[in-house]
Parts: sequence; C-alpha cells; structure tokens
Amino acid sequence: MSYALVEIRDEGNKPLYPRDFRSLRNKFERILTDGILVNKTRYCYLHHSMSQVKEKQFWFLDTKYSLKDVLCWMGNFDGERVIAKHTARF
Repeated sequence: MSYALVEIRDEGNKPLYPRDFRSLRNKFERILTDGILVNKTRYCYLHHSMSQVKEKQFWFLDTKYSLKDVLCWMGNFDGERVIAKHTARF
C-alpha cells in the first residue's frame, strides 16, 4: 500500500499551536478535502494520528487505493477485544 504520514509544521520546522491552526483553517480544509500531490502521485486524507505525541500528524493514502482496500489488507479484528494490545505485542 502507498501511505504518506504528514506532519504539519511551520517554515522553521517548529510545531504549530492552536492559534496557528485557526489562521490556517482554509488551507487545512483544502488539504484534507482535495488531498496532496507528491512526486506526481495524489494522496487523499485517510485518518489522523490519535496519540498525543502525534497530534498534528495525518495519514494520506494513494488515490489508486480505497478505504475498502485498506480494511481488507488489515484483516478481521472481530475476535480481538483490545486491538492496541494485540498490535503492540505483534
């Protein structure tokens, strides 16, 4: 699969703060709805990272794949009560 993990930072490679996100709202909205273009490959927004350490990171997926493809590739987790525990020990 072709994934891209994108971390949003300022020009000085410093993290952004909530006040920065407010002023960049329109730009973020466009990136999350239209996707990004990297080396002639279009990536669409898939999900954002949930941990506090990675609070400003977003997962993008090559547009030749769909969410259904990703879920099929990941497999079935119906039998797992705590998925994070299983993946951490994998």
